[in-house]
Amino acid sequence: MVSLFDPQGLFEQARSLALSISEASIKEVMREFMIWEPYETMGKLRNSRQTGSFSYLPRAAYDLKWQTAKLIGLANRHYYSTRAKTLEESVAMSSKPEGYVELAERIMDGELSDKQQVYELCERLWTGLNEWIEEHG
Repeated sequence: MVSLFDPQGLFEQARSLALSISEASIKEVMREFMIWEPYETMGKLRNSRQTGSFSYLPRAAYDLKWQTAKLIGLANRHYYSTRAKTLEESVAMSSKPEGYVELAERIMDGELSDKQQVYELCERLWTGLNEWIEEHG
């Protein structure tokens, strides 16, 4: 964030405040978000597969990736520079779940036509995400 005019230093104060969030608060938000978003997305993904309707699959893969990127940012205490750079920045972080990089790269390349493979990547990420969340308490 670059301010054009900030004589009282409000932007720097806001940045300092945002970076001072406790570890306990971050973990609580991660727990809530995990159930609220990725859990629901995986349920929809599995329902789509069960019914043989794969039209939602590319969107669900993108949603799962985006939701996981938010969790990665929280765990690494990283604020993404822009939404457009989120994938690139998140795959470079030290702490991320197994399966994330593969799905993120597939999405960055726009390769979502093999529905079975995309589904399997989502399942792999889901397993890795649960293990990773458990590791973070």
